[in-house]
Amino acid sequence: PKLPHLRYLEALGDWLAIRAMAQLSVGDSDAASTDLLLIGRLAESLAAEPFLDSQRTRRLLLGLLAGCVRVGIDWGAWSEDQLARFQDVLSRARPLADFAWAVRGERAQINSVIDLALSGRKPQAGEHLQAWLGPDLVRLDMRGLRARQVVMDREIQSFLDVITRAEGFDPKALAPDEEDHLSETMKKKLGGLEQDARAARQLQTCLLYRSDAAGDQPWDDFVG
Repeated sequence: PKLPHLRYLEALGDWLAIRAMAQLSVGDSDAASTDLLLIGRLAESLAAEPFLDSQRTRRLLLGLLAGCVRVGIDWGAWSEDQLARFQDVLSRARPLADFAWAVRGERAQINSVIDLALSGRKPQAGEHLQAWLGPDLVRLDMRGLRARQVVMDREIQSFLDVITRAEGFDPKALAPDEEDHLSETMKKKLGGLEQDARAARQLQTCLLYRSDAAGDQPWDDFVG
């Protein structure tokens, strides 16, 4: 679906982060804290949207928040109360779990369009669907369309099985087996999901660390 609100949330998040850094530079940590907590609220507003683009924007906002908090820690700017508020917001975030949920939403959307096509309603083969199943989608018969649907569902489920393991995942395990003989379009889409999963895992790992006014090493290692 088209989600025009995301670009406005990203722009607002960028502006709030810039203003918060300016406020910190003149010693106004209260105003900076207010702006950063607003970024956290923007990120939380996207938590229930089961779309990949929504979760990418949420990850960007959380990264902005965590990065600015780290700078404030380096400067010794935050009070214990402010750090506790930041910690409350960041510790509730589960970027990887929400990303997995969005992948399931992506699969459900594609399957619903395919099911409409197989029922004879013939919805338009949009660019998004062609990006998953191939540019020749309009020339497929029902059997060919169903075959590609099965392959797509299998690969997405295999991907979800890897990223939702309780003990975490090895990034190398995300790549599909060469024996699967996937189309180039599907390999490209899965490659995009792999990059998203790595980024979500990295951010989630960083957010789970506890920070304090002294500045913990995990925050120093944070990469937005």
